[in-house]
Amino acid sequence: MIGRLDRTRPPIRCLVVCNGDFRGDLAYRQRALTMARHYEDLGCQTTVLWLARLSNLSGSEVKLRHHWLGIPVPPFSAGNLLICKASRSIIRLLVRIVIWLWHIELVIAESPRAAAICVRLGAPVICDFHGDLVEEMKMTASAAWQIRLSEEDERLACHESVGWMCASHTLQQVLCKRYSVSVPAVAVSCCVDIPRYADYEGKREEARANLGLNDRWVVCYVGGLAKWQEIPKTLKLVKTMRSREPQVFFLFITRDNASKYASELAAIGKEGKDYRCLSLTHDEVLEILPAADLGVLLRASSPVNLVSSPTKCGEYLASGVPVLTTAYAGDASSVIAETCAGFVLRDGATSRDDAELAISFLRISMADRASVARRSHLAAVEHYNTAHGLESIRQLLKEVLFTSLDKKLPGIG
Repeated sequence: MIGRLDRTRPPIRCLVVCNGDFRGDLAYRQRALTMARHYEDLGCQTTVLWLARLSNLSGSEVKLRHHWLGIPVPPFSAGNLLICKASRSIIRLLVRIVIWLWHIELVIAESPRAAAICVRLGAPVICDFHGDLVEEMKMTASAAWQIRLSEEDERLACHESVGWMCASHTLQQVLCKRYSVSVPAVAVSCCVDIPRYADYEGKREEARANLGLNDRWVVCYVGGLAKWQEIPKTLKLVKTMRSREPQVFFLFITRDNASKYASELAAIGKEGKDYRCLSLTHDEVLEILPAADLGVLLRASSPVNLVSSPTKCGEYLASGVPVLTTAYAGDASSVIAETCAGFVLRDGATSRDDAELAISFLRISMADRASVARRSHLAAVEHYNTAHGLESIRQLLKEVLFTSLDKKLPGIG
């Protein structure tokens, strides 16, 4: 049982500041809102302030016990440098007003951009680093001025925040070395709420029956279509697997526009018979994912992938689905290698070699699928359990609140 911060005083008033289109970027949204719920579980009175780019937030999925605010704002990371600087000044004023009106004692910034806006506004700031933002922008060939602005945001976030939460230990080490700074910090992987996956076996049978996949070997990809997701390599691998073993069925789950991969999908086989492309909400994914027999999580060698903690790895495993991954998928590759809940592809292997390895794994796995599912689920319990992340956050809040707010918190010792 994770203790609350301090039962002897009123709840800490905490402002969680997020940025971006609430309807997109699902991994970011999921982590940000999960963290907000964590602060409530620890006894904070949490207000979420979502700085959405001129977006309508009605019908949002967030369910908190306290406040929810959404402020449509002009772009503060796009357009041109003058627009960004001007809009950020306006947003800083808005955030300052929110901090004053709600008597905020602690700000959690869910990105370096949000942290750069929130620092020096009268409340200590903890920055949650989801990944290496600067390297991500370089990978996506952003404009030079946008990369420089992101570097400024990250530098300010690292130097002015009173604490860090990082998606991986590697990311924490990279930031410390990059900016020669050390602050109270914890690594909090992109965890999953294990109890939500308790009935993965029952969901498997129901989902496979609904999809008509009772006798197929289901290979699944779930997630976005960003460049670092290695979608072309994933589709090529599945195509090669199907050419060697027609029993393979591909389940492609994404809320992004998959039409640009129409030709690659057609090469896999016939839609409905050999593959299905689905656009699902997160809750719907949790119902369908246990139908899979192998989850694909490929990453290329890059600074972005080196520091990552892919949410989908925990979701695959918690759903009883073993994972096929590469050595560059952040903490996922070490977890899979350690637990034998899947396998890690060899460097330099051909697509044909990878396909043969995957088919061999499936052939062995399907002979005792229930045991493989249990091993995968237990790997998630051990490495991606929300309860573990919650304890790390509790320790960080304890240290930051004690030093920054100069308040003795006897209830958390």
